[in-house]
Amino acid sequence: MARRIAAWKMRLGERARLGWHAYPCAGRVRLLILAVFLRRLKPGCSYSDFEEAWRAEKGFGVPARVISASSLADPRDVLTVGFVQIEPDQLTAIGDAVADQEARRHSKIDDVIESTELRGFYAFEGEFDFSAEPRQVDDGSSESMFGVL
Repeated sequence: MARRIAAWKMRLGERARLGWHAYPCAGRVRLLILAVFLRRLKPGCSYSDFEEAWRAEKGFGVPARVISASSLADPRDVLTVGFVQIEPDQLTAIGDAVADQEARRHSKIDDVIESTELRGFYAFEGEFDFSAEPRQVDDGSSESMFGVL
């Protein structure tokens, strides 16, 4: 568990050192980091089993939302995409603040997953609407999916 905490803190610290893309929104600069995980459930485990193990004990203390989904092709494949509004210089402190709870949570997740196929952190670059005529959505508009962050 200590190794997992140290690795998680190192990844957060490295991202802060490198700097993340910030973008303007409603007159202020904000940052949106996406955390993407694709996990494969163990045989006999369901999405409900995963969700029970995966749920956080408490919040992270910053604006954060997560979308989770199971694959239409194989329900044992579960995708989670987290959206976190945070400044680069906050990464290490927030990582420290949630490291213990995240290590416990990931230990529970390990009980129901066979593997993690994808684990990545990404900087938000843009939002697009393909409902009709494809177009970019203004980050600060009421149409944005991220208006609540």
